[in-house]
Amino acid sequence: MFAFLTLKRAVSWLKSVGTSKSELSQATIFAPTASTYFKTGDIACAGGAERQLFNLAEMLSEAGVDIRVLTINVDDNQIVDRSHLHVINTWRSDEPKLKRFWGLVRHISSAPSPVYVRTPSPVSALVSLGCRAMGKRVVLSIASDLNCIPHSGATIRNFWTKVALKTSSQVVAQTQEQQKLLMTNFKVSAALFPNVIRNEDFSWARASSFHDREIDVAWIGGFGQRKGLEDVVEIAGRLNNCKFAVLGGSLPGERTYADKLISRLRGLPNVTVPGFVQPIDIPSWLGRSKILLHTSPPVINNLTKEGFPNVFLEAWAAGVTVVSLHADPDQLLSYTKLGYKCSSITEAVTNIEKLVQDEQSWQATHELADTYIKSRDIRADDVIEAFVAILLGRRGKPAIRMIDVQVPDECDISTESGQMQ
Repeated sequence: MFAFLTLKRAVSWLKSVGTSKSELSQATIFAPTASTYFKTGDIACAGGAERQLFNLAEMLSEAGVDIRVLTINVDDNQIVDRSHLHVINTWRSDEPKLKRFWGLVRHISSAPSPVYVRTPSPVSALVSLGCRAMGKRVVLSIASDLNCIPHSGATIRNFWTKVALKTSSQVVAQTQEQQKLLMTNFKVSAALFPNVIRNEDFSWARASSFHDREIDVAWIGGFGQRKGLEDVVEIAGRLNNCKFAVLGGSLPGERTYADKLISRLRGLPNVTVPGFVQPIDIPSWLGRSKILLHTSPPVINNLTKEGFPNVFLEAWAAGVTVVSLHADPDQLLSYTKLGYKCSSITEAVTNIEKLVQDEQSWQATHELADTYIKSRDIRADDVIEAFVAILLGRRGKPAIRMIDVQVPDECDISTESGQMQ
């Protein structure tokens, strides 16, 4: 049984969150993989988890909270000086392991509590252990559905995942599905806080009309085997009257695969492949697009590597309809007009063919997305207060969800082998 929550009730629900952001004066964000977002120059990679770390750091610092960001491989002359946001280089990757470990210990010992960490890993486990030993509060956030299950044959990985989850003061999930997986597999109770976005970055894109959008379908992501680019090739090949833009660059270690797929895509007359696009330029591409196609395939037991895809928020902020082959966080696409969850390539092709000609449906999605995305805005007091409540360990209600979905018990999504643990 699915319980639906109207926007009116949800907005009222958000207003009931009782924690004031003024109760938090300082915090630490541990962001070793997100250094490119916090230093001068072009961004070399643009992962969703890293983008969220940057968004949260900006959200808190702009609210007047002194944020210390611990990252790696940043020189002093590369650090961007911002009010309430202090970036510190914890170690460099080319340093000896002992020196890197000492750098971690030294900076964690002086880091203000609470400490926010994203993604269970050996390093996040060490951070959690160290902080807890020093009496500091640690909040660990989940970035992927795959973080929520034990993996067959990966004893060491499973050990560190469990250590990170069990030693954290609070675990945070992006979706209710992740909450259920964590409880089923690790007996961990997680708070819920969905991803956030700076809404104003997409104001121009959102204002673009249906007829001003000359790109029918956009695809955005890293060119890797876990992104389903073969499906993009097939869909674009079957929709030769639709204009596609495929944005992204090669993922680490997958250059050969990326080059092969780029060659196939560029062989299609209706496909443009501009390569890697700076995050600051994503709104302009989405503002020219009608549909976002998402193709990340299941990796283990019907779970993708995605959590709540960051690109979904970007699409909705730009007024773009989402068509997804697999990812459907908390069945948001299945039960709203924000997009379409398709069970096959043929269904995706059919939906895209209709949507690129249907201004009325696009407009309905655009209006709903405009309302929905406000509930994820880093400038919204209710969103800030919900996150601060989690950091402080106070009781508060989670940030708004479009619908409140109870994951059916019969969904076999608990472990890699599909067996309940």
